Amino acid sequence: MHSHEVAGGLLHRNKIKESVWIETMRRNSFKTTATLAFIVFCVGCTEVRDIYYSDDIKITDGVEVPHRTLNGKLLISELLGVSYIEVVGNYLLAFTPKLNNLFHIYDANGKYITEIGIKGNGPNDFVNCKPTGQSCVNKGVCNIWINDVSSAELKRIDLNESIRMGRCIIDKRLPVIPMSANSFYMNDSVAMQEVLTENNYKWVSSSNGRILTEDPCYKIKMSSPYSCYSNISRIDECENLIVSAMHYINQINFYNYKTGKRFSACVGSITASQNILDKETGLSKWVYYADLQVTDKNIYALYLNQDYKDAYEKKKKVELHVFGKDGTLHEILSFDQYIIGISVDMSHGILYGLSYDDCIYAYDIRNNGRFVASQRV
Repeated sequence: MHSHEVAGGLLHRNKIKESVWIETMRRNSFKTTATLAFIVFCVGCTEVRDIYYSDDIKITDGVEVPHRTLNGKLLISELLGVSYIEVVGNYLLAFTPKLNNLFHIYDANGKYITEIGIKGNGPNDFVNCKPTGQSCVNKGVCNIWINDVSSAELKRIDLNESIRMGRCIIDKRLPVIPMSANSFYMNDSVAMQEVLTENNYKWVSSSNGRILTEDPCYKIKMSSPYSCYSNISRIDECENLIVSAMHYINQINFYNYKTGKRFSACVGSITASQNILDKETGLSKWVYYADLQVTDKNIYALYLNQDYKDAYEKKKKVELHVFGKDGTLHEILSFDQYIIGISVDMSHGILYGLSYDDCIYAYDIRNNGRFVASQRV
C-alpha cells in the first residue's frame, strides 16, 4: 500500500471517532447524573432491550429491490485529509479539517479554484466545525451552512464572495445551543438541533441558544453509551423532515418535527443493543452507515456494513441505499471504488464519491451507472 493510501486510510479511520467527540464532551457536563440514571435503569432490567427509534420500523430485504453497479471517473487525487464533500451549484467543496485551510473549492470538473477557512477566533474563522449538509443557490449566489460547534454558532459562507476575495466570507450567523453535533438553520432566529440531556437525545427548536420546543429522539431511555447513537443527520425543510443514518445501528430514522411522527427503516436485520459494543474493548463492533444526503425526491444513504476494525481502511464493496421519503427502499447501488462519502447533484444526475484514499470520483446515476462524459464533466 502506498504512503498516500496509508495516510488516507488512517485519516478516515478517525472519521467516525471524530464524529462522536461532541457527544463525549456534552456527556461530561452532566456525567454524574447520566451515570446514576444509567445504573438505576440497568438494575431494573430483567432482559436486554433492543434500541428502537420508534415502534414503526420498516424492515426490507435488500434482495427485493433493483441493484446497479456504478462505474466512476476520477476527478481529484492530489488532496489529503478530506472528510466530507458537497456540491453547491457549480462548485465542489472538500472539507479538510486536518489542514490549515478547511475548505478546498473546485469546479464541477475537478479543477482547483481556491481554498478558504482557517481555525481561529476572527470574524470569518472557525473554532471546531462541521458542514450541516444545508446549502442553497439563489440567483447564482452559492451559500453553505457550517455548524461551528465549539463557538455555538451556525455560520453561512458566501462562496461567490469568498472565491472573489480569496478568503472566507461569512455573511450570516445564528447562535445555537452549545455542543450540538446536528444543528440546522430554520430562519434568521430559529435553529433545529439535536441536544443531549441527562438520559436521552432530544430534537429541539432554539432561538439564540434558548430552547423553544423539545421532543425526545428515542421513546425508550437510552440503555447504551451515548456514542452508540452517533449518526449523520440531514434536514428537508420542504417536508419538515429530519433523516438520521446511524453509524453503529442498522437503521435510518425519520422524524417530522411539525407533527412529531417518527418511523425507521432497516435493510436486513435490526441491531440488538447487546450487539453494538464489544464487551472486551468497549468499542463498536460494526459500522453501518457512513454518509447521507436528502434530495427533493430521494434519500441516499451510504452503507459500509463493515467490521469496526476494518472500516475506512480495508477495501470492500459498499452500497448506496436509495430510499423514498416514506422509508421505502427503492434501489441499491454499488460502486467500483471503496467510497466513504457522497454528494449528489440531481440537476445533472451526478453523484460525487469520496474514496478512502482521498480521491474524488464522479458517477452518472442516470445512465445505467456508467459515466457519460457529456453529462457534465
